[in-house]
Amino acid sequence: MLRTLCRAFRDRRAVAATEFALVLPVLILLVVGLPDLGGAILAAGRATKLAETMAQLVSQSKITLSDTDLDQILGAAPLADPEILTYARAAGVSIEKAATVIVSSVAFKPTNANCQANCQYKANVVFSRALSGAARPCGALVQGEDGSLFTLPSKVYSANSVVVVDVETHFKPFLADLLFGEMSFKRSAYFRPRYVAQIDSTRNCPGYAS
Repeated sequence: MLRTLCRAFRDRRAVAATEFALVLPVLILLVVGLPDLGGAILAAGRATKLAETMAQLVSQSKITLSDTDLDQILGAAPLADPEILTYARAAGVSIEKAATVIVSSVAFKPTNANCQANCQYKANVVFSRALSGAARPCGALVQGEDGSLFTLPSKVYSANSVVVVDVETHFKPFLADLLFGEMSFKRSAYFRPRYVAQIDSTRNCPGYAS
């Protein structure tokens, strides 16, 4: 009987050791990854806030925006999200490459010029300026939810115009970099102009006199 009990005890210890060996990598992954997971969630929220802050700032304009005005607005991105500077230092890149920020004004017109109610609208870029890289090209935009520079979500189509800000920010994990690598977050914000029907720049697209 005693021999049987000892054997059963050894078997249970062997099973426990095997289970621990299986669970240990998961525990290590959780310990290493949880702080970075929290950081990634915060980074995603900051990307949303950055897009909304920049769009709100532009939407309050009462004047035609010059190149200098737009440069100052785009240059304020690190003030809206100081983590852009943190990432730039960690990644060894310039501020312009640490985040993508694109400010655009988009105008809507009825597809049927005689429409009076429940109209269908088409969208065209009035102007677009980027902190670095490509901006939205002049011309028509199509309805789409893919977040590209050639589309707008259907929910923003209506009369008049809208300010669109597209951002992409980055998050570099501290501990889980080897496991997950760098993360990027793309967000867009849409604000109606507050004081004017349409936000213009001194370098509007063809067909939109400034």
